[in-house]
Amino acid sequence: MRKILVAGCLLFASFPVAAAEAMHVEASLIASGASPARDAPLWVGLKMRHQAGWHTYWKNPGDAGMPTRIDWTLPAGWSASGIEWPAPARIQLGPLASYGYEGDLVLPVKLIPPSGWDAKSPVRISAKANWLVCKEICIPEGGNFTLSLPARVSEPDRKLFDAWRERVPVSFRFTKATAERNAGRLVVTLEPAGSGQFFPEREELVEPGDPPQVTITGKRATWSAKLGVQGKTLAATAMISGVWVPESGKPLFVQAKLR
Repeated sequence: MRKILVAGCLLFASFPVAAAEAMHVEASLIASGASPARDAPLWVGLKMRHQAGWHTYWKNPGDAGMPTRIDWTLPAGWSASGIEWPAPARIQLGPLASYGYEGDLVLPVKLIPPSGWDAKSPVRISAKANWLVCKEICIPEGGNFTLSLPARVSEPDRKLFDAWRERVPVSFRFTKATAERNAGRLVVTLEPAGSGQFFPEREELVEPGDPPQVTITGKRATWSAKLGVQGKTLAATAMISGVWVPESGKPLFVQAKLR
């Protein structure tokens, strides 16, 4: 059950909890700008411009919040992937911390056209998006969006799209990737790795509001955080999945077996 701050109060809910009086996120659908080859996937995204001080959420929102949701209406034969979530930032608000996004954001989605589709053929796609935007309080917002393809893409939007696709984690074969519970903390050890942060995909695995600790020893990074409710009760052989976000370079998927 996610925790949500509304009008300064901490509530537990799994649904929108207040009506938006003013939009704090300006959103639209944009294309990547790249013309796909015949039968190749096409990248589009939900562009979200947050007002200063406001943020929305990653797929694991942390202490409070809900992830953005996109429901597609596509022509016959088309399909859409889920959101290809870019790596988030840790956003501290008092004793709580969230995993999410501020500023200008693109949430990329891969569209799969039907076999034989010509990239020059006009097509119209629609999406309904809902998100929770927070500052000191949280407000549910959303909208209905359309995009006609092939689309004209401005240079700033193309660069923004490319920048956020670079933030989408990639697979990486660590020579060491382990997780353990030690003294009330979850300890994740990765090698090779330098300075960075780990974001677990499972909610309540750790207590996000308690600042994590990172120790670097040679090419080995050790990250630890206070165990959350789920972290305390996981089976001893559970798989810990998440994203390692280095200070520079691509974010990396992590799979570490709990021991």
